[in-house]
Amino acid sequence: MPLDPMPQDPKEFFRTVPNAASLQQIHDTRLDQQGVQLYLKREDLLHPTISGNKWRKLKYNLIKAHELGHTKLLTFGGAYSNHILATAAAGARFGIRTIGIIRGEEYSPLNPVLAQAKTYGMALHYVSRAAYRHKMEPAFLEKLRGAHGEFYLLPEGGTNGLAIHGCSEIVRELQLTGLEYDVIATPCGTGGTLAGLIYGLHTYHLGSMKQALGISVLKSKVTGSSPPRHAPKNVSMASQLEDRAGNMEVSIDFLSQTVLDLLPPNLPVHWQINHDYALGGYAKITSELTAFIHHFEQTHHIALDPVYTGKMLFALYNLVKNGQILHGTKIIALLTGVNQSTIDRP
Repeated sequence: MPLDPMPQDPKEFFRTVPNAASLQQIHDTRLDQQGVQLYLKREDLLHPTISGNKWRKLKYNLIKAHELGHTKLLTFGGAYSNHILATAAAGARFGIRTIGIIRGEEYSPLNPVLAQAKTYGMALHYVSRAAYRHKMEPAFLEKLRGAHGEFYLLPEGGTNGLAIHGCSEIVRELQLTGLEYDVIATPCGTGGTLAGLIYGLHTYHLGSMKQALGISVLKSKVTGSSPPRHAPKNVSMASQLEDRAGNMEVSIDFLSQTVLDLLPPNLPVHWQINHDYALGGYAKITSELTAFIHHFEQTHHIALDPVYTGKMLFALYNLVKNGQILHGTKIIALLTGVNQSTIDRP
């Protein structure tokens, strides 16, 4: 759809649309045998087009853009980005023009995600993968302003300080339900949702033993003979390893460093990222993962995607099976949305 001729005020929209996603307990013998309780927070049901963690991340950004009088949003993403699609849908609803800077070469016909974004009125512009790596550098952004005029900038994935604030409200909503839990888990791509959960635990459960757990869906830890140019500033995220030849190697956890960079320093919150279930990298799928998703959907009638929510639940079930999640643990897992990047993907 094109821009709405009678656009809605974002503040009014986010005030009137229910902002609490339902909780659903999963009854499964594989969990029951280990004494673990699992609840899903159905963020995927928040809204049909501005859904899941994109709803959370866009909320305060859209309100701020409207308050500042911006008429354009510019953001970044890959050809199958659900952030691109959600931003395009939001722009159409709120009467804000949207510009998507897409990584890679243009091709025809468009995939379903970009085709839908274009239907919502998003202007698509393609840049090479080499140029895309410089997307947040001042010179690159200045060139974009020269080409497109002034705009409200949304980072890739929508992750910034306002997005953290939006995601932290998940913890507040859980507090209002009165449900006690030990672990709140989320799939991790850019780290924004996890950072929001950590900040929410700090804000609403200061001093508790509740833990935030991120399941990395991409290769976010690398090891090399020397640190890359942009090595993490926090040494706890980098460890030196000595190989058999006596050479020093450095293991860098970029995703954890990204989360740290998004948060105030030294928050007394228990959190970690598990890197063992990326299964080869972002959007990489194995037959075991596919079988798990199919069985879960058949058993519980809940759609999962293999990029984010499928990997997270696959990881949680394996951690329970292997005894890495203790008997008696109560987990809340976020269904952050059905990822549109999997629709009709070749």
